[in-house]
Amino acid sequence: MGEHTESAGSARWLRYGKAAILVFLIAGGVVGLIDSVEWPFTRQRTIRSLEEVSGCRVEIGGFREVFFPHPGYDAEEVRFQRGSGGNQVSLGKVGKVATRGSWLAVLSFTHRLMRIDLNGLEVRIPKQVPTPIQRASKGPISTTVSDLFAPGAVLEIAPRGNGTQPQRFDFPQIHLSNLARNKRMRLEVRVMNPHLIGKVEVTGLVGPLRLKHLDTTKLDGRFRITDLNLGSYRQIAGTVSGDGHFTGELGRTDIAGHVTIPDFAVTRSHHRENLAAEYHASVNGLSGDVGIISSSVTLFQTKLIAHGTIAGRKGKTISLDVTTADGRIQDLLHVFVKSDPAPLEGTLDLRAHVVVPPEKSSFMQRVRIDGDFQIDHAMFTHPATEMRLNDLSVRASGRKGQGTEKQVSAEMASHVLLRQEVATLTRAVFTVPGAVASGGGTYNLENEVLNLKGKVAMHATLSQAETGVKSVLVVPLDPFFKKGNAGAVLPIQITGTYSHPKFKLRL
Repeated sequence: MGEHTESAGSARWLRYGKAAILVFLIAGGVVGLIDSVEWPFTRQRTIRSLEEVSGCRVEIGGFREVFFPHPGYDAEEVRFQRGSGGNQVSLGKVGKVATRGSWLAVLSFTHRLMRIDLNGLEVRIPKQVPTPIQRASKGPISTTVSDLFAPGAVLEIAPRGNGTQPQRFDFPQIHLSNLARNKRMRLEVRVMNPHLIGKVEVTGLVGPLRLKHLDTTKLDGRFRITDLNLGSYRQIAGTVSGDGHFTGELGRTDIAGHVTIPDFAVTRSHHRENLAAEYHASVNGLSGDVGIISSSVTLFQTKLIAHGTIAGRKGKTISLDVTTADGRIQDLLHVFVKSDPAPLEGTLDLRAHVVVPPEKSSFMQRVRIDGDFQIDHAMFTHPATEMRLNDLSVRASGRKGQGTEKQVSAEMASHVLLRQEVATLTRAVFTVPGAVASGGGTYNLENEVLNLKGKVAMHATLSQAETGVKSVLVVPLDPFFKKGNAGAVLPIQITGTYSHPKFKLRL
């Protein structure tokens, strides 16, 4: 019995010994195999590879080779620089790089990495990108990366002009696939601008990427905007959603899409409007300039058609040509005036050139408008104003004392020049049944004060327009105020406010 137990124990220890020897042999074989091939994950070979790919001088802080379960390396404080002497320019840095390949790729000499994780990535594009450094290589770089992840990355693009802030973009999510030199890569990106709250998701193809000629980098894909808050702009508010597609190069990308802002408001009016827009534009991704090829913006039942630019070196100037036909004046007024409902209703035709320079004053003080408008079937919504307009129409028609059974509508047309919240009207025409007034003046958008002067041509004579004893006393004056086919032509002045205008005949 004792001999059998001792024999079994000896056999078991023999098996353990053989297993240990096999492990040592395998480990030795692996080490020998690694030593026989060009191991790609050393500090020096990693620096050389990164320099060849980026054209930059690369410095690495901490470095650790990794063998199991997947070969690769971990690197910390990786920096990319170009230039020489005191003119060195930092193009980027990474807090930590984790790179993993596969044993099949290493043993088959295939230049393919399974995954790269970049944590703390910061890329800076200066005004002038220095010439790439030259590093001797054995031939074209053929390394391909299956997947690259860079959550929390930051991109800064230096402004073209002096005294302006760089364009900054934050990327909560970056996933790039099929990265290879001189190849197009697939991207899935979520991007944010610090001035906006919300997110933009982008998917598509980018590249080949050449730092020396960034403007020629090709782009093609789609995007989606979600919960983008405009509150940081102060003069306007609302939450933007939309989607679209883009194609072209970084220096000129064609973009088409649509957006909706269900709660759009100019903050001074405090009125929320439903805004929807479709657009086709070209964007310079380096300067941030935008060319609006065509766009349509719908506010309630009014559609505005616009084209123009958003461009500039020291801040962006908005310059648009805007038209609308068969729109509604109340839809536009509701955005800018505080009264509710809007003080005027009617059908609007508008042609205008609008400029908004990048000054620090409020939007209403900055906006400049030069255009022509016509309002048909105009009706004032305030009862007192409606009563005065009806009285003017009755008296000008010679139907004094008869009144009118329905609200009188007016026709308006004018050239308008808006500066510093004051609209100057010229060649203005105001028509109601029985009278046509012409002239001009000013309207202050801030306090809604009117100061218009002109002449009114009535169907009735002066005596027909007056009532009581005065109608008899002014009969001798009829010939002096009668001109052409008009009954009488009188000087008129409109003062008061837009909501409560005062019409006065100046005899």
